[in-house]
Amino acid sequence: MPDVPASSTALPVSRESMITIAQRALATARRLGASDADVEVSAAIGQGVTVRRGEVETVEYNRDKGLGITVYFGARRGNASTSDLAPDGVDRTVEAACAIARHTSEDPAAGLPDPKRLLKSLPLHGFECYRKGGCCPRHILNKGNFPVQKPPSESQSPQKIRVEI
Repeated sequence: MPDVPASSTALPVSRESMITIAQRALATARRLGASDADVEVSAAIGQGVTVRRGEVETVEYNRDKGLGITVYFGARRGNASTSDLAPDGVDRTVEAACAIARHTSEDPAAGLPDPKRLLKSLPLHGFECYRKGGCCPRHILNKGNFPVQKPPSESQSPQKIRVEI
């Protein structure tokens, strides 16, 4: 395993592709008769370091991508996820979620929240912390006197797309 990270720091899936994948999943859920659906598409790159007795033991690099969808047929809910973001993989995952929902007992508490109760905006800027005393990873690490690097640029930071119908 190389001692240097992979040459590309680009996310495994572009933001535009994530939106297209989410739209496909929602369209498939609608076509299969779902009354509501919630889909999340994510992509991230990362690094993990294991230290034992003050010595670096392992350094791991990862590139992840995935889709999770919850579908509702009235008060019946089904959920499925995959890392296969190809069109056929997305369709199979939505079909699996729909099959689960059709065979699940009704739950009167199941369903998406009332849109009027949803938070519409929040002033988030990368990893900045808005609570005094620190609640984000940068502040938590800094309290332990660990060196803190600048947050990654937008092209390197994990991205998630969440869409509801």
